[in-house]
Order: sequence, then structure tokens, then C-alpha cells
Amino acid sequence: MLGSPGNKSYVRSFIDGIENGDVVVRQGEEYLDGETGELLEFESVYVAEAAVILKGDPATVMLSKSTREVRKGDRLLSVLEDPVVQNYFPHVLETDIKGRG
Repeated sequence: MLGSPGNKSYVRSFIDGIENGDVVVRQGEEYLDGETGELLEFESVYVAEAAVILKGDPATVMLSKSTREVRKGDRLLSVLEDPVVQNYFPHVLETDIKGRG
């Protein structure tokens, strides 16, 4: 996948579950367990929004609203259907937890 806003881009290994309203992300920083060093996850860095125009291999998408240029290795992910919680208020837990410092 390569491109910038307003351009068509092509996606290999397209997954049928992905519909319009998708985002392009790039693999970011690794998150490791502090005690074991085990890899837990990778950060997903937002790159752009994409609308699927044609499914297939390769699939065709139209890029929009990018924060950086889309490049080979970036991933196309479906946007969550649930609304994003924008008003989160931290609170004291009801049970004790063991933290690491």
C-alpha cells in the first residue's frame, strides 16, 4: 500500500470483513512485560482513513485525512462500530491490586 490523500491505493491480502470507514495504521513501538520481557503488543500508529472502492487482491481504496504518507507494510483495519468513550473519569478500584513499580 502506497499513497497520500485523494489518491487510490492498492491493498494485498484484503480481508472480506473490512468495509468502508477503515483506517490505515503502521506498527509502532513494542510493549513488553516489565518482569519477563515478553512481547505483549505493538502500538498502532494512525496514518490515514481509507474507503474501500473495489474488493479483491489487490483491493482498491481511496485515501483521505492522512497524518503521514501511506507506505508498504501499513495495515488496513476496520473502525470500531461502538462509539469511542470521550468522557472517561478515573476512579478508585473496589479491590486491591498488586502493581509493579
